[in-house]
This record gives sequence, C-alpha cells and structure tokens, in this order.
Amino acid sequence: MTALGGPAAHALCQRLGAAARELRSGDFPGGRHAFAEQVSHLTDTELEDVARAYALWCHLMNIAAAELGVDGVRELCGRSRFFRGLVRNCEMSLVRSDIDVAREYAFLADPEAARLFTLIEAEHARTVAALTVTLGITTPLAARPYLASSVARRNHALDVLSHAQIEALRRRRAGAPDPERLGRIVFTAIGGIAAGLQTAG
Repeated sequence: MTALGGPAAHALCQRLGAAARELRSGDFPGGRHAFAEQVSHLTDTELEDVARAYALWCHLMNIAAAELGVDGVRELCGRSRFFRGLVRNCEMSLVRSDIDVAREYAFLADPEAARLFTLIEAEHARTVAALTVTLGITTPLAARPYLASSVARRNHALDVLSHAQIEALRRRRAGAPDPERLGRIVFTAIGGIAAGLQTAG
C-alpha cells in the first residue's frame, strides 16, 4: 500500500481497515452509517488510493489461498452428494452476501427499483431461517472453519471497497467534475470485490 500511494495512502488504508474490522465485530461507533459517512469525506484521490489498495489486497489473498491448496479443498467438496453441495453453496452465498451493504447500494436506486430490495431482504431472511430450522445451521460454514476464516479475513477489505464504490457512484451521479476518474474507481472496486468474493464480478 505504501508503494501504491505513499505513506499517507498507507495510513489511510490502515485506518479504514481498522474501522472496517470494528464494523464487522459490532464495535464501530455509529455502525455502517457512520462508516459510510467516513468514506464520504475522502477526496477523489483518497477514494482511488483506497480502491486500488484493497482491490490489490484481495487479489493477493487469492494467490495466497491458492498456494495453500484451496483448489484441492474445493475438489473434495465437489464430490459430495447433490443436496449437501446445494446446502454448502447456499451457506457460501449467505456468508459472501451482506444485507447491510446491499441496503447501502439500494439507497442509490430510484424509488421504483429500490422497492426490489424489500423483496431481496425478505428472501435473504427466509433463507437464513430455512437453514436454521431444517438443518440446524445457525452459523454458516461452521463445519468448514478454513472457509469461514478465509471469508472473515476478506470482509473488512470488502467493506472498504463497497463503500468506496458506493461513494464514487453517488458522486458520479451527482455530477462531480471528474466522472472518468470516478468511473475508474467504480471499476477498480468491482475487480477488488470480485477478487475478495472469489467470483467473476
């Protein structure tokens, strides 16, 4: 991070990363709204530094995970029975998704589209309840601590990237003077989030 944007960028990323960890543990004063407010005060340069640094961090995490043999673990999981595979996919989707972050994105939508989030939120709650009631799964991935640990290591970076992207989108839609740069921030964050979630984006 220091090499990317200098000591100031490194200090900023460290500060936001620490705040995101507190947010994840429930210790950040004011919760997600206060965290989003903190991101909203960043300059475009700071927003770009943060997006680039945490996108790179997520890519490096993927490289490290591959070195530790995650592919072998995935192959083993792939040989399980259909329903168990379905449940495991569902668990992973729940762990990767964050309904609070989704709500922040929904605030960017027009009222008509934002109403869709109500349906998504309700379906998310039903899925969590179904796993708990039918299979007794109260903590997704509890049976696979190596994956839960991998997801937990990435979550703080995903929070920073998500809020950087939300803020860049908000500024771009508000007619900020440098839409091209804000567009780059959005796409950098997309790449970083995809790397952090280990999806295609």
